[in-house]
Amino acid sequence: VREEEVEKMISLISSQASILELINLSKLLHSLSNDITCRVAFGKSFHIGEQGSQVNRCHAILKETQVLLIEFFVADYFPWGGWVDALVGRRARLEKNFAELDAFYEEV
Repeated sequence: VREEEVEKMISLISSQASILELINLSKLLHSLSNDITCRVAFGKSFHIGEQGSQVNRCHAILKETQVLLIEFFVADYFPWGGWVDALVGRRARLEKNFAELDAFYEEV
């Protein structure tokens, strides 16, 4: 899966470079990460360049998941301080993201 997705990315870079188009490597590598994750987890490709609500929804959910993974949750380090996460809304964001990911997974 990884080799196929990297091959697609390299061909995209090659085609954009041949017409002297600027390449946003950050966006491209983020897309590669999401594409590999979707193929492994769901067995389908959800490339950013494709149109469709499932494609946009998959990438939006994964982007929010990645943001939540690097968030500092007080309860992870101080179990008695979990109320801080609830107070600032991190816990609600996490639960909403989980519900969206679960619903998406059920549809796929």
